[in-house]
Amino acid sequence: IPHYSFLSSSNQKKFYSHSFLYLINPQRYNSKKAYLEALQKAPYPLMILDLSFQDSFLTSKDLARIRKGRKGRNPILLCYFSIGEAETYRYYWKKKWFHHPPSWLEKENPKWEGNFKVRYWHPQWQQILFQYLKKIIRAGFDGVYLDIVDAFEYFEAKYKQKKQKSDLIPSPKGPSSQKKKKI
Repeated sequence: IPHYSFLSSSNQKKFYSHSFLYLINPQRYNSKKAYLEALQKAPYPLMILDLSFQDSFLTSKDLARIRKGRKGRNPILLCYFSIGEAETYRYYWKKKWFHHPPSWLEKENPKWEGNFKVRYWHPQWQQILFQYLKKIIRAGFDGVYLDIVDAFEYFEAKYKQKKQKSDLIPSPKGPSSQKKKKI
């Protein structure tokens, strides 16, 4: 990893934070204005936010507004970014996927309604991720908070379970069909 920054506006100093704000479900705010005002007043040096507020994306103007008036203490703004699950409330979700899912879409996460495991290595899913990342960059976030980076564990467990089931199925010819070596 290089010791220089690719962006001239990025923070060059080491950053330590003893507190942060993790707010990815801003539904309690009645308006975008109220949401942005609350974030502007929040004392946290690090904020993890969602790209969306209701049906619109946060913009570079919105992020500038959050940073405004912080008395020289600009918070680091990270955007929540799930790479291992597709979410039904995201702009990219297509209603037809409920009945005709793409080949890369897996089962719904039983712990999070509306979140579906994905085959994260699939080119179509990666294309969606890169389009989403472009929106995050365009908005002017300082970086991303990657969620579901442990998605491989789901597929490892699925593979092991499948393998265990196949090991339990006897050979169609039975054990006597195996050739015995002559000594």
